[in-house]
Amino acid sequence: PPDARPLLRSGGQREEWQASCGGEAAYLEVDGRPIERVRTLGGGRWTVLRETYLPSVNSWVTGNLRVAVGFAFTGAVVGEFVASSRDLGYLLAFAQSQFNAALTLALIVTIMTFVLILYAPTGALERRLLHWRYR
Repeated sequence: PPDARPLLRSGGQREEWQASCGGEAAYLEVDGRPIERVRTLGGGRWTVLRETYLPSVNSWVTGNLRVAVGFAFTGAVVGEFVASSRDLGYLLAFAQSQFNAALTLALIVTIMTFVLILYAPTGALERRLLHWRYR
């Protein structure tokens, strides 16, 4: 059977790229007024970084992480669907080739459940890192 690892690796790299681009966009989108206020109050480079840049970048990266986790798992299943001889993707392809609607729907619900299980810890991480937003 063909090896699906390169396909899965490229999917993970795509999600990593998406999160890093989100961080860069957040860095460029930081409003200059809070930076000026921190500097006016005597804050140095590290204070500006801690009080303005990190909260902005953190919110973007954790938001992208929540999306990327679900896409990464779904991409892994699609990779298995294309080039695998076992696991969920293969079972889904087999169920579709046999026109087994009950098994196909059960597998789709299982995949959705796994994505939600992976989504919950990233949501908790976001609430912990962005505690100021959820007060």
